[in-house]
Amino acid sequence: MKRVIFFVSLLFVFSCASYKGVKDGDYNQVFENTSHSLEFVDSKAELTVMTFNIRHGLGFYGNGDLEDIADLIRINDADLIFLQEVDVNVERSGYVNQIEQLAELTGLNAVFAPSIILKAGFYGNAMLSKFKFSDLQRINLPTHIGMEGRSGVFAKIEISEGVVASVVSTHLSFESVLIRDWQASSLLREMHKAGRGSDLYILGGDLNAEPETHTVETFAGFFRMKIDLFDYLSFPAFSPTECIDYIFARSNNEELSVSLKEFDVFDANPGASDHLPVISKILIEKP
Repeated sequence: MKRVIFFVSLLFVFSCASYKGVKDGDYNQVFENTSHSLEFVDSKAELTVMTFNIRHGLGFYGNGDLEDIADLIRINDADLIFLQEVDVNVERSGYVNQIEQLAELTGLNAVFAPSIILKAGFYGNAMLSKFKFSDLQRINLPTHIGMEGRSGVFAKIEISEGVVASVVSTHLSFESVLIRDWQASSLLREMHKAGRGSDLYILGGDLNAEPETHTVETFAGFFRMKIDLFDYLSFPAFSPTECIDYIFARSNNEELSVSLKEFDVFDANPGASDHLPVISKILIEKP
């Protein structure tokens, strides 16, 4: 029996000001469907991770379907999925709770946290996972007056007995380089604070920045990753020319090592969104 848990809380707003931002009533959601644990074989385990900006289910040509998104997730059998541009009860997407529907279609657990209010609905970031989520919170990101509100959704997952990961899905601003840099440092600071005691950090999202920018260098520095790993293109979905969708991971435990294998841009159905999903396998090793 699926358990649906709604978290309605008041959170401190870190942004200076945001356009239609969620300021008072934070509408976070958790949907639980399954339970899973990674098995370590010869002290090694692999975690398949995906990040995907789903364009609120609109598709590339405006005739998208959440079934298309769910199919791409199921085909890749991802353990953890970071989603951006998710609608919950918004008029333009037929008042559908998109993260609830995706949780049902994939059989995965899900969390959602809003970035902005769209009339009676919400628009923001989400995550799907084979592992149960805990410690859900929304991290508001700084913006200026008149700019779209931005945020990250933070949670913890126990990927194996005694191994806890702090995970974040985010979508940074496209309007300003300086704002993106500010958002990057703010997000990493809050993620690090909320994730104290975790064994590893994993972040995925649409950063609206290419690899050679200071924004991406900030994330790569925190996660101790080399910029030249990001040698793929994910946007726009047809004939992509930009790398703006990322997955980062690092260990926070001296007894675990974490590394990402090469990235794969999955282009089986480019009409599903204006972005292509990016996939990587995270290798976790115990000494």
